Formats: sequence, structure tokens, C-alpha cells
Amino acid sequence: MNNNIRLILRAKQILKDATPMPFDCGQLCGGLCCKGSASDGMLLFPDEEYLYINNSDFSIISTADGNIKLLTCKGYCDRDTRPLSCMLYPVFPQISEADDRVEIRLIPDIRGSLSCPLICSDYYISRTFERAVRRAARCLITSPEHREFIDGISEEILEIYELRKMLTKQR
Repeated sequence: MNNNIRLILRAKQILKDATPMPFDCGQLCGGLCCKGSASDGMLLFPDEEYLYINNSDFSIISTADGNIKLLTCKGYCDRDTRPLSCMLYPVFPQISEADDRVEIRLIPDIRGSLSCPLICSDYYISRTFERAVRRAARCLITSPEHREFIDGISEEILEIYELRKMLTKQR
């Protein structure tokens, strides 16, 4: 088992019992984050696809160049087998370094459904969940590939925020 997979399994173990709300937040929206078509899916972390190759509950979709992999499901799954992106949702870690210190800030992941109540309302996400996401991120960024992946996705999310801000100013 390679190091990236080991780190993913460790991060998933950290997040296993952590949830954003003290109840099933899918009750607020009818499970929007688990709905979609066969072409909608969650981004897989580097090498995470190897955990799903023989799992018939999921399908792996690759881009033409094979660099980006998405995992799709049937709208339900065993919580323990969810991909890491699902376990982190509705936040994503943003990593920064200052004075030889790593800071992990959590940003709302608006790449998903903009009608997610946890993103577009004043719900407070559990502190226990936030701590678990930070611990999982600290674990993951020990891999250069995971660090690059996290940096790229958090940059993409921030660019979406900036674009939305610019578009709302033009109205």
C-alpha cells in the first residue's frame, strides 16, 4: 500500500464519526449533495481511486487526460466508504504557512450545490467536525501530492468566490 493511500485511510479514520451538524444535515435539503447524474461526482485525492476499483457502489470517471478523477455513486452509500471529498464537505481546508507554522483555515466549499443550507444559511458547523477536518488535513499534507491537490482546490474555491463577488457587483 503506497503512502498516499495510507494517509487517505488515516484521514478517513479521523473523519469517520465527525459530522458538520449534530443531526443528518441531509434532512434540511433532501440530501442534495448525494443527488446528481452519472457525470456528477466528487474529486478523488491522489491515488484514492485505488480504494474504489472493485466497489460496485461507485463508478470512477476520468478526464480525457486521466489527470482528474471523479467518483460517482448511486445516491446513497455506507458512510464509512464515502470518498474523502464527501467526508470534508461542506468545507475544504486552505493551507498557509507563516513563520514556520502551518495554518489550516476552513473555507465553505461552494463547488457543490449552492443551495446547500450549510453554505448559504447561518448554520454553525460543529467545532468537533472543524477540528477533525483540520487534523485530517494536517495528516494529508505530509504527502507532496496531497498538499499540491489541497492547494489547487482551495485556490479554485477562492477564485470562484472572487468571480461571484465581481459578478454580483456588476448587477
